[in-house]
Amino acid sequence: WGISRDNYAIYADAEYNVSDDFLLQTAVRYEDFSDFGSTVNGKLATRYNLTDDVVMRASVSTGFHAPTPGQANVSTIITTFDGTTGLQVEEGLLRPNNPVAIANGAKPLKEEESVSLSLGLTYSGFENGNLAVDFYQTQVDDRIYRTGDIALEAGGSVSFFTNALDVEHQGLDVVYTTSIDWSNALESKFTFAYNHNTIDVVGQSAVNGILPVSVSAIEDIENNYPENRFVATAVTDIADDYQVMVRANFYGEHYDERGTINDPTAPTALV
Repeated sequence: WGISRDNYAIYADAEYNVSDDFLLQTAVRYEDFSDFGSTVNGKLATRYNLTDDVVMRASVSTGFHAPTPGQANVSTIITTFDGTTGLQVEEGLLRPNNPVAIANGAKPLKEEESVSLSLGLTYSGFENGNLAVDFYQTQVDDRIYRTGDIALEAGGSVSFFTNALDVEHQGLDVVYTTSIDWSNALESKFTFAYNHNTIDVVGQSAVNGILPVSVSAIEDIENNYPENRFVATAVTDIADDYQVMVRANFYGEHYDERGTINDPTAPTALV
C-alpha cells in the first residue's frame, strides 16, 4: 500500500523603516496538510542602530515540524527470543492508529511546535574588524519520539511514535572577522567563531501513566552533542587567480550512547 501527502502554503512578509535607524520586519505563514491539519506561524524581527558602530537586533518567531509520513505510518514486526525463557516473542513497531497501539495509549500525531527568541549585537568600531554576539533560545513542544517497548499481556511488546517531549535549546554565538592586507597582491581574511549550545528536556507526556522515553534516552538527547565548538578560518587571496584556505575546528566533550554518565560500572565513553 502507498502513503501520500498533499500540502499547500501561503507566505507573506513585510519590512518597514520606522526611521533611518529603526527597522521592523514581520512574516506570517499558513500551511495545510492533508493528513494532519493546518498551522499558522509568524515572525517579528527588529534592527536598531544604537550608534554608527553598534547595531542591536532581536526576533521572536513560532515554528512547526509536521510528522513525517514514516513516523505516522511505519509498521514492522520482528520475531526474537526471550532472554530468560528462550521462547519466541514478537516485537512490533506500530502505526499510532493501530488498534493495539491505541489500546496501549497511542494518539494521532500532531505537529511539533516551537517558539524561538534571539537577541544580538554587532560592533564594527574596530580599525579593521567586526564583532557579532548573538543569544538564542528555542522551546520545542510535543517533540516526536518512539516509545520504549511496552509489554503486552498476551506476550511480546509494541512501540509507536508519539508526541513525547518538550525540549529547550539555548545557545550563544560569538563571531569576530578581520582582514590584513600584506601587499597589493596578498590579502588574508580571518574569522573566529565560537558557539555554546545546550539541550534540556523540560517535560514529558505520559502514555497510559508511563513515561515513554527512558532516563538513559533523555540523557543521550541532552549529552550526545558537544556544548562548545570553536572554528578558526583564514582565507588568503594571492593575486587574482589563487586562494588558500586554512581551517581549524575544535569540539568540546560529549558522550556516546552506551550506558549512563553517572554510572561508574556502565561502559559510557567520553568522546
